[in-house]
Amino acid sequence: MPRYRRRKKPQRNRVIVQRPRINGQIRASEVRLLGADGENLGIMETFKAQALAKEKGLDLVEISARATPPVASIADFGKVLYSLEKKGREERKKQTHQGETKSVRIRPNTGENDLLLKARMIDKFLKKGYKVQVEVHLRGRERALKGIPEKKVEELLALIEEPHKIDKELSKSPRGLALMLASSQ
Repeated sequence: MPRYRRRKKPQRNRVIVQRPRINGQIRASEVRLLGADGENLGIMETFKAQALAKEKGLDLVEISARATPPVASIADFGKVLYSLEKKGREERKKQTHQGETKSVRIRPNTGENDLLLKARMIDKFLKKGYKVQVEVHLRGRERALKGIPEKKVEELLALIEEPHKIDKELSKSPRGLALMLASSQ
């Protein structure tokens, strides 16, 4: 019976971070050195900085390669890598759902409790960072109604608890009226 290799499952929560150069990978002849506590130790030759880091049992990690001379720090490389991954995760959290839109549809005869339910849905979407398009769906003779659809939208906006701003004012759409909301945070 042939043996099959098990495929590794991809790690989804892992953030890909560009790894900084450490110890022997640093190419510059001299670096501006920061100590383990963050204090400035001045400009020093790279091999002396590596010896100092090795003496303390830590790594020489290049922080800013583009600076003149490059900035390097004496630190534990594992901790530096962990903090970079954590920062990357935070940035990814902030940018999620930024351009995505959710849609909520109401009608002129939508009841009070249904409006409350829709307002809760809008609150949830705004908290997650989505933009929300509120559509007032008008059918047949409902298109001739003046003022009633606008009142429904005002009622709905009054029920929304999450701080929000109106991205696109109430305007005509193919099926009625539409309004775009975004979080004001």
